[in-house]
Amino acid sequence: MLDLETVVNRPGMRGGHQMALDVTSETLYLFGGWDGNQDLADLWSYHIPTHTWTCLAKNTADEVNTGSIHRHGQQPVKMYFLSLVFIR
Repeated sequence: MLDLETVVNRPGMRGGHQMALDVTSETLYLFGGWDGNQDLADLWSYHIPTHTWTCLAKNTADEVNTGSIHRHGQQPVKMYFLSLVFIR
């Protein structure tokens, strides 16, 4: 079982975020949300087989431009979009 206390590089707690699953690469993508103090615009990936989080962008508003989004959009992938709400 994965011990979350030992995972250093991972997103913080949040709600109101968006997630997508790339079934081909077995990778979850987590975008934005609300951490209780501010809106978030970070983008993370989670590789399911290796239990590895990777921060792809700390603030997509500052780090991603339109051209890069269009180039990435040309790659056909099968993704499932999820909407989750965490309640404490």
